[in-house]
This record gives sequence, C-alpha cells and structure tokens, in this order.
Amino acid sequence: MIQEVSKEIGIPKPIQVFGTADLAVLQLLSIANTEGKNLSKRYMWQDLVVLASFTMLKAELQGPMTTVAGTDFQHMISETMWDQTDDEFIGGDVNVRKWQNLQATIITGPHPVFRIYGGKLYLTPAPTSFNNLAFAYKSKNWCQSSGGTGQSSWAADTDTGIMDEDLMQMGIKWRWLKTKGLDYSEEFREYEIQLSIAKGNDGSKRTYDMGFSHNSASPGVGIPEGSWSI
Repeated sequence: MIQEVSKEIGIPKPIQVFGTADLAVLQLLSIANTEGKNLSKRYMWQDLVVLASFTMLKAELQGPMTTVAGTDFQHMISETMWDQTDDEFIGGDVNVRKWQNLQATIITGPHPVFRIYGGKLYLTPAPTSFNNLAFAYKSKNWCQSSGGTGQSSWAADTDTGIMDEDLMQMGIKWRWLKTKGLDYSEEFREYEIQLSIAKGNDGSKRTYDMGFSHNSASPGVGIPEGSWSI
C-alpha cells in the first residue's frame, strides 16, 4: 500500500518499510497505522466480529474482558450474550445506576444480567453452575501477519490488511496530503464514497419491504405504510 501511495504522491517507491531510515516512508507508515485504527472504528466490519465462548465461574466477577474474550477485545456487541447451556439470554450492559440498585436489592430477579466496568465482566445474580457463556465482540485487530495472526498495528512488510486494502490505501493518501497542508478535498470525497459502498457491501443485509401488508408473502421486514386506524 505504501509503495502504491508513494507512486501517486510523487516520492521514490521504497523497497521496504520496516528497517528503513527514510523519514518520508516512516511518516507514511505512521499514517497507515492511523488509517487502520480509524477505519476499523467507522463501522461494524464483519471481518472484525469475533465470537467468544467460556465457562462461567460461580461468582459475580468473571474476569478481565481480555481473558474472558481475548486480548483483541475492543467492545461488546449488544444483545449477543447467551447462557448456551440453559438457552437463556443475558441482558446488559446495565448502567451503573441499575447495577447499584441490583446490588442493594435483597431479592434478585430470575434472569441474570451483566455489567462491564474496569475492563472486567460481572454477572448478577452470581452463576450457580459452570455453564457455557457465549457472546460476540468487536476486535481491535484490523491487520494480520503473513501467518494470519491478528494485529492492531503494522509490524512487518509482509503484513496484510483484514479490512479492504484499497480503501485503506485511499485513506493513507488523503491523510498524507492533509499532513502536508495540501488540498485533499477530492481525495477525501472519493474515499468517503468508497467507504459508503464498502459499508453497504459488507456482510449481508435484511430486505425491508416498504409496501408490506399482513397478507404479503414477502420474506422481508415490513414497514407500516402510515394509514393507521385511530
């Protein structure tokens, strides 16, 4: 990517990035890391969604999220936590006000809820059996080694992007122009257009039928047309 950007912006194409003393190339590497980190946060990219599964402890504190999920844990994906042993949904992340209320209540509800704070996972009421808990989370690893090990920054010339490399390359270019005080408006506009397209094509999407009726055979999700009875 840096070689391609170098050709576009008119600087000598580097033979290598890691190990070079060329300040221009090192600046592009820094920009490439900035682009990867920012692009990964712009959308719930399906390539960055990870499924976690672990055996619950018989305690409120289940452990650090980097242990419960993985060292690449960025944030939980809402409404994905289930006790797979008992086939039970676990609600949360409850806010601190609700959590304190639950802690002060003598009688606990029948359904468990979770809270994440201090980077740790808590369940209440505390589990009474070693059930299997599963959930989905967003990974912070947006690139990977040549062997497929996830990384949160570039570490070698042989690394590859987990997200769209063409899009990242466009991002590196407009960010470089910006750092040099040059006009980057057109490059940024094209980048945002391609970003919107990438979001639309990422994963699968549900079909919404705007003409839906109760008698419709459409497999899509119906949207009421607005002429409701009062």
